[in-house]
Amino acid sequence: MLPVPTRGGITDSVPKASISHVACDHRGPRQAFSPEEGVIRIKRCRRICDSREASSRYSFRPLPRRPRWISFRSGAALLVGFALISCDSVTTTPDPVAVPSSIIGYKLIQTIGGVQLIQSGQGTSTLGPGQNLTYQFVDQQTILGAGLTTLPTRSWSYSRIGSNGAVVTLDYGVGGSVDTLTFNTETTGEFVGHHRIHQTGSHVRYAGTFRIDDVDPEALMEPCARNGTGSVTFWLSNSQAVSRVDLTVQGLGSRSTTSWFQSAPTCGASQSGTMEFLEVPAGTYTFTAKDQHNLTWGPAEVTVPVCQCVLFGLH
Repeated sequence: MLPVPTRGGITDSVPKASISHVACDHRGPRQAFSPEEGVIRIKRCRRICDSREASSRYSFRPLPRRPRWISFRSGAALLVGFALISCDSVTTTPDPVAVPSSIIGYKLIQTIGGVQLIQSGQGTSTLGPGQNLTYQFVDQQTILGAGLTTLPTRSWSYSRIGSNGAVVTLDYGVGGSVDTLTFNTETTGEFVGHHRIHQTGSHVRYAGTFRIDDVDPEALMEPCARNGTGSVTFWLSNSQAVSRVDLTVQGLGSRSTTSWFQSAPTCGASQSGTMEFLEVPAGTYTFTAKDQHNLTWGPAEVTVPVCQCVLFGLH
């Protein structure tokens, strides 16, 4: 027999097997019991123990599975069968986010939160928490990078996965990266990236947050306009000076040739026999040239405009 507390403080005894799991009154659960035979369990879920009072002078008996009302001396309580009681867990599914169908025209900024060195290789270096990796997807052929090391990209791809994700894959030839993006909003989210260098075997896992913005306006410019560069091509038209001509451009370096042209070559085409300085800072340069017979040119000046190629003949 177990004692049952009542509102007036009087304690009655009832069979041990007939007591349910929780006795309740207006203050909630008062006393928990462990029945040996009873099939009733009442759990306080969503205020199931409200203002009911579990006190009685009557003996209880094990109850069937179906809900049943039982009268008490000082009140009434609804005991719910075990098969009908459950505290439902609420599973929330994030609302779908408008993930961009293309990454071209966007800048992806990844902020490192955690770094895991899965496999170390010779000269392996990593970014630390708080540092950024930035990619600007200007067009299909142009990706501008900033962060740890920037390498020419051999190929790349972007694809959406599920309702809130996307994958960015970059192939650098010597290595590559695969970044999985999980969008929380249309412009922000979390990422996990795996970066590898094939030759050294290094493998680094980055995790953190990201955001996407429009690419910087200057990123949409031609590379030469963005960098302020131009090119100059020197060529030799004097058939008498075919032994060797050495050319020096102040601030750019030296070139030499043993070839001459009957007509002007194409500027910047890297033709054999030309002396080229490609994608150099725009400006005015002084040059000199001479052959092995002491035939000289200059000193003279050549001006290289932005995004233009200057064809300069040595006659």
